[in-house]
Amino acid sequence: MMSLANDGAKGKIMTMTATAIFNGTYTLTNVATGDYKTIRVRTQKADARFAAGKRIAALLSGPDNNTSYTGFAFVDDASIRVWGKKRAADGKGAFEYYAYLLPKASEALIGAEGLEVDGTFTAAGREYRVQLSKKCLVCNRKLTTPESINRGMGPRCRMGIA
Repeated sequence: MMSLANDGAKGKIMTMTATAIFNGTYTLTNVATGDYKTIRVRTQKADARFAAGKRIAALLSGPDNNTSYTGFAFVDDASIRVWGKKRAADGKGAFEYYAYLLPKASEALIGAEGLEVDGTFTAAGREYRVQLSKKCLVCNRKLTTPESINRGMGPRCRMGIA
């Protein structure tokens, strides 16, 4: 179940209640268009300068699958709280939409036998595929694109230049 609370005040945090979301790297693909985004949820280290011990959702925003992430929300077992500086004025921006998708993606990965690595779900009238990140079978780097996840190796290893 998803509900939205937005008081409209700049700098406040938008809260979206959700089912439990586990740490991991999710690649979400719009089935109709093939467009995808990668979102990582992880717990900050206890000695981190920012939000020590808190769980953060972050969007892959650059070329490095391990470090090029832009944080946008706090995540806990009951909610995703989009940071005020990341929210659109009308509350309908990209980061709010990612926060809306995350619980649905997480739910799609919970199967009868436990955690799955691939699933589908529908949100806002669109069908999405969600995949958990895997490691390259050749070089052990994190894979985040749908093609690489499906193949089990990244483009450099596939071309033989890892």
